[in-house]
Amino acid sequence: MCGDLDICPGDTDNPDGTCTALISAVSNINGSGYMQKDASADFVCPPDVGPNWVSGDSSDSWTIEAYMISDAEPSRRNGYLSFDTAGINAASIELAGVRVFHGDFQGQNDSVQLWGGTQPIFGPELDTSDWEAGTSLLDTETAADIIAQGYAQFMVGADQVNTSGDSQFVLQLDRLCPFPSGGNNYWQMSAPSNSSPPLRPKLRVVYTPL
Repeated sequence: MCGDLDICPGDTDNPDGTCTALISAVSNINGSGYMQKDASADFVCPPDVGPNWVSGDSSDSWTIEAYMISDAEPSRRNGYLSFDTAGINAASIELAGVRVFHGDFQGQNDSVQLWGGTQPIFGPELDTSDWEAGTSLLDTETAADIIAQGYAQFMVGADQVNTSGDSQFVLQLDRLCPFPSGGNNYWQMSAPSNSSPPLRPKLRVVYTPL
């Protein structure tokens, strides 16, 4: 605050004159969702079929995974996040980060990666053509840190905050072929539609206002 003037309308005023915006992920198939890609035959890795469907954000949690069932046909599932950042009235972005809470996990306890790119990376509606929308690896959170914290925390660059539209990201396991045999290898992450608002994925942006 500067006297009676709110320099960060709708956001938090910081003592150093910056503002902090905390934005929840968009909760619908047009903004957030997940896709799965399967294998055409046993031991084909990476999976080479699809994705043939996009699932919207309709439950409390997503599963992002890389798995092989009975040493046979593997598949991978990625999560897609979209944040409406058009309301950030920034002269410059000082700091930004994405936080995604987790519930269950199984398998090799792989790290989780956050991917971005030229924003927005998949536009106003998520479809199967967006499987490889994330072209730039932004950050990786280790399994040990996710378990200790209860969430994955990713730092993102200022260029990933799109103040004229949506800021979008892809979550995937840090797991290259071969996938682990004999079962699932996954993280179950809190979804944008989670019934508890504090557990929904968040984008935190510290910025200098115009």
